[in-house]
Amino acid sequence: MANFSAILDELINVSIQKAFSGITRHDYTVNKSDLGRQRKTDQLIDDCTALCEGRDIECSYNEREGAFHIHIDLNRCRLNLSQASAYSAAMASSYVG
Repeated sequence: MANFSAILDELINVSIQKAFSGITRHDYTVNKSDLGRQRKTDQLIDDCTALCEGRDIECSYNEREGAFHIHIDLNRCRLNLSQASAYSAAMASSYVG
């Protein structure tokens, strides 16, 4: 799950960059091929979903598309220290006229 965790961190970081314009909610799609997998397993889906839930990120798997749909709300999700600092800076700059 290290790969999926790194993908989540990257999506959060991109969301923080977008937050400089004041937008704090973002939707992403992660294909199973993005995880280095050609096949999905129930265990993979459960592990990825649990990782998202642990960080307060909405996640669902679309069987037809073979992809995870991820919704990141920066006001709710759990950030690491560097992400929290970057988000704080983004929010401060978005409120300055």
